[in-house]
Amino acid sequence: MKKRILFAVVFIFVSCLFCENFPLWFENKGLQFPDFEYISAVGTGYSEAVARDSALSTLALYFETKIFVQRSAKLHGSEKTFKKSEKQRSVYSETNVESETKLPAVSFTNSFFNSVRNEYSVCAYIRKQDAINEFKGILSSGILGATEKIQKSENSKNPYLAFSAAKTALFSLEKLQATAQSLSVLDAKSGSESLKSIGILSERAGSVMSREKPKLTFNVEIQNDTEKNVSYTIQRLFESKGFVCGRKNSNFLIAGNIHFSESKNAVGVFVRPAISLQVFSSDGSNEVLGSYSRQYPKYGHRDLSNAYAKARVEIEKDLKEKLLDSLF
Repeated sequence: MKKRILFAVVFIFVSCLFCENFPLWFENKGLQFPDFEYISAVGTGYSEAVARDSALSTLALYFETKIFVQRSAKLHGSEKTFKKSEKQRSVYSETNVESETKLPAVSFTNSFFNSVRNEYSVCAYIRKQDAINEFKGILSSGILGATEKIQKSENSKNPYLAFSAAKTALFSLEKLQATAQSLSVLDAKSGSESLKSIGILSERAGSVMSREKPKLTFNVEIQNDTEKNVSYTIQRLFESKGFVCGRKNSNFLIAGNIHFSESKNAVGVFVRPAISLQVFSSDGSNEVLGSYSRQYPKYGHRDLSNAYAKARVEIEKDLKEKLLDSLF
C-alpha cells in the first residue's frame, strides 16, 4: 500500500513538471534573447519582486555595482510573573542589503510561477545597442563638461578657483571612467577611445592642481573658538593634504564662526553647535571663494563640560569627512 502511494506521488510530481507551460526564455534564454543582441539574466525568488531583484543583481555584474550591507541586532525582552518571577530575553539580528547599480534601460518579461518549485522567475534584458547609445551619450556630455572645466581652470588667474575647477573636473572624470568601462563590455573600441580621452583630460586636470597647489597657503581665523579646537582641526586637516597653513601672510583666509546653544531638561544638559566658514583671498577683495556651514544636532550629557566635549568630537569628525570636498 505504501509503495502504491509513493508511486502515485512521484507520478503526479513528474506529470506536473512536464505539464507546466514554461516560457521560452525559461527553457532556453539564448533563443529568445540571443547574446549577440541582448544581455539578459533570469532571477528567481519567492515573489515577483524578489525575482526581479535577483535578475538585476546578475545583470549588475556586467556593469558598475555598489552594494551596501547593514546589519543590526535587536534585543527582545519579556517578563512573566507566576509563582516565580520569570524573565526571558532574546537577541535576533537583521541584515539589510541595498545595491546602487548603474544600468542602462532594463526591460522585464512577465513573471512565471513554477508551481512545482513554488517560486517565481523573471527574465531581465537589455538590448545592447540601446545600452551602447545610452553610455555614449553620457560619456559625450560628461567629457565635454570636464573639458570646459579644465579649460576654465587653465585660464583662471586665481589659484584657488583654478585648483577647485580642476579638482571638480577630475572627480567627474573618475565617475565617467566607470561608465567607459561598462561601455567596453558592449563595444570595446568605443570604450577604449573614451578611456583614452578620460586619461588625457585627467592628466591635464592633475597638472593644473599640481601647478596651483603651492600657491594655496591659508590662515585660519574662527570667532568664538576660545580653545582653538576648530582652528587647530582645520589647520591639521589642510596640512595633512599637503597645503601650507597657519601663516599670517598667507594668500587665502579661512574665516568663520562657531556657535553653541545650550539647553537642559530632567535628563541632563545639551549643547547644539553650528559652524559657518568662508574662504577669501588675502588681496583685500571680499569675494567668497568657498564656503561651508552646518547646523549640528544636540549632544547631551549629565554635565555641561562633557556635553561640550562630545560636541567638539563630532565637529572634528564632520570637518575631516566633508570640509575639503565642500570648499574645493
